[in-house]
Amino acid sequence: MINLKCIKLFRNIKWTSPYIIIQNNLYLNSKDGVYFFNFSNLDFEKIIDKEIESIIISKNNVFYQKENGEDLFELFDDKKIFGKFFLARTLIFNDKIVFKGKNKNNEKVIYELDGFKIKESEINQLPDFVFNNKYYLCLSLKTVNVFDINNQIIWQQSFSDLLPSQETEEISISQEIIEISNVIYFTLNTNNKNICFGLDSETGKVVKQFPNILGDLIQENEYIYFLYYNSIT
Repeated sequence: MINLKCIKLFRNIKWTSPYIIIQNNLYLNSKDGVYFFNFSNLDFEKIIDKEIESIIISKNNVFYQKENGEDLFELFDDKKIFGKFFLARTLIFNDKIVFKGKNKNNEKVIYELDGFKIKESEINQLPDFVFNNKYYLCLSLKTVNVFDINNQIIWQQSFSDLLPSQETEEISISQEIIEISNVIYFTLNTNNKNICFGLDSETGKVVKQFPNILGDLIQENEYIYFLYYNSIT
């Protein structure tokens, strides 16, 4: 059984994000370091003496950063990947983790991590959303754009076409983007209306509309909900 000293320590530690669960092991980040907890035998110990910035998992490798924009360290051994990496937002694309960084010339690039192999990605920008593991969606101030793995544009849909009666500058898009059964959902917000659109993921054509919507998009299996304060639609 876990001893009383460990219980007291576990309760008093000020946990922060990120944390990860791998098999039966929980790795918790805190202000004074990273702790390991095993659900099977209840082992509990400190494994890193400093609060970390972020954690990503690629194949069987777990990487963490001590500071944003610095090297990647492997959690279970002394290996590391040298570079300037920014992991505030990562996505899985083409079975690889993609994220922003800077190369040796201090130029902004997109990196892709595959296990312990890292290289500059061929995609031109970090996606806002990835679906079917082979298409990526990028937002601009006025359009939704979908590209394939070769950076070829598949389709583009403008906000002005979706809401022709509104000035483009007055339109904003929701942070949440969801894909269900080959339909991409997002909400366009204006001063006087909020509409959730469902676009065919292959063509960009509008196949569904939900007018007068308030709240954040939430997905559960094949359903989408709109969460707004104390109500769910």
